[in-house]
Amino acid sequence: MAKKHLTKFRPYLALTILFLSLFTIVLVKMEVRRLGYTVLKLSRELEKVQDDLRSQKMKLAKLTRPSLIQSVAKSRLTLKEGRSDQYIHVALLSSIENIKGMQERRRQ
Repeated sequence: MAKKHLTKFRPYLALTILFLSLFTIVLVKMEVRRLGYTVLKLSRELEKVQDDLRSQKMKLAKLTRPSLIQSVAKSRLTLKEGRSDQYIHVALLSSIENIKGMQERRRQ
């Protein structure tokens, strides 16, 4: 009796499995296409960011070239070039603070 019921519903069961399989394949293909568009969008955005980074690096290189810094130092800061017989002492911030502290103690 159980075999008769199985043979009776076997075509319906096979069609159900077939339709579910096809539906799953269609959903997977749609998801692959959607992810492909997302990858395309992100790759374009990456190219744009890389171009922006490249232009920012070029701008930084132009602004920090030695000739420009030298001309700004001479014109705006009224600095002069060091001579060969001149010594330039560059004090660290901590040294300056120590000197200021010593000067304040002397005043007291």
